[in-house]
Amino acid sequence: MPVLDSDLGGAFLIWAELPPGVENLALLRAAAGVAEPLIDLRFGSPEYKTLLVERLLADQLAGLTVCADTGDALLERVLESPPPGARIILCAPWSESGLSALIESTGRRLVVGAEVESREEAALAARLGADFVVASGVEAAGPVSAKTSFVLLQELAAATDIPVVIRGGLGPRGAAAAFALGAAGMILDSQLLLLEESGLGEAQRRELAERSAADTEVVGDFARRPFRLLALTGKEAVRAIVEREWEIFGRDLPSDER
Repeated sequence: MPVLDSDLGGAFLIWAELPPGVENLALLRAAAGVAEPLIDLRFGSPEYKTLLVERLLADQLAGLTVCADTGDALLERVLESPPPGARIILCAPWSESGLSALIESTGRRLVVGAEVESREEAALAARLGADFVVASGVEAAGPVSAKTSFVLLQELAAATDIPVVIRGGLGPRGAAAAFALGAAGMILDSQLLLLEESGLGEAQRRELAERSAADTEVVGDFARRPFRLLALTGKEAVRAIVEREWEIFGRDLPSDER
């Protein structure tokens, strides 16, 4: 039965995530042997994601990890002919039946992880047979938790005996601290955007180089689906999203947000 500990051999595993919308697989190919290649099927159009999956399956890129939602048809496609050493991460929120069905469908041939946001979810994932859990701290890009990576790491490590992988704003020193606190690995996402191999154009990388974490915003807190984004068009775009969120839930904006 495959488990993450066997993959790690006691080491600290690092994943390199392909930036959303990028079709060039140079980053994932360059990472081979150094970091584990990862794609997140929550991002992009159906056409883009289909193209990406078909290219990766044709390459049979060893160690490929795929993050996907329950019932994603493309996830089923990956399970049909997974690359050597492939892993699956079921994105939050997931259901007990969804995670159980995924683990059963793999026949225990693949390592399966689950993205979690609480001790209870981590314990449930372990009980259902997940090989590891992923904690996406509020510092990460895209779907995040309301808590920081290190707070989540300490909570989850105390709640389960299976490996905990963290995602969210970590550099070399943060990685060392995560390892010291018991993390089995980390996922790099926005940290890789400025690399030439990221697949982003020079103009995009130049634009991002002028930005900082202070330019990002988290929306979706009230809906309990926080999402960190960089609004290149300005804070007004973020405000419009927040206003729409509160409108959907029939609530008035707090006085300090008006």
